[in-house]
Amino acid sequence: MDHLNILLDLNQDEEEIWSNIKNSKRHSIRKAIREGVAVKMETSESNLGNTYEILLQVYNRIKLPCPNMDFFKNCKAHFQNDPRFLVFTANWEDKTIAFRYVLAYKKVLYITYAGGLEEYYSKNANDLLNWELFLWGKENGYTVYDLQGQEVQMQIMELGPINYDLEESCTIQVDIKKYINLCFFTLLK
Repeated sequence: MDHLNILLDLNQDEEEIWSNIKNSKRHSIRKAIREGVAVKMETSESNLGNTYEILLQVYNRIKLPCPNMDFFKNCKAHFQNDPRFLVFTANWEDKTIAFRYVLAYKKVLYITYAGGLEEYYSKNANDLLNWELFLWGKENGYTVYDLQGQEVQMQIMELGPINYDLEESCTIQVDIKKYINLCFFTLLK
């Protein structure tokens, strides 16, 4: 299946990022906010179970094997500085309906795993999650938002033209992939 990697330059101002998002996605983000979907960064391991259940549903639906829960617990336990393993959730009426597992490393946010509950797709939580992550990344000094080769058919955000230094981004991509593979290999030993 074809993959497309989307890199967003977070050095742009908020208005510029917003204007590069398609109208339909901006409408989805505003609708999610109106309907009361709230995004937060999870600081404890307690919500890892809820998000993992969503991930299992996604992987079952697309018929792919899913890493087991211990893999993500190890990521949360071992990646606390640089890199950091972060969990962001979108919640509606006290229920987690979508999430992002994010590896934050050297000013880049890598979306490593993502998912949402199918029955809540109409809440547009995935679009809101991305928007809130863009803002969180900017506020916390990150410069690139990397969707990590999401399948073209499952693109989360449909972005307009994005200006970034392709050569620099490719270098960042190669370096982090080597580092992530080494860290994950060490964790799984």
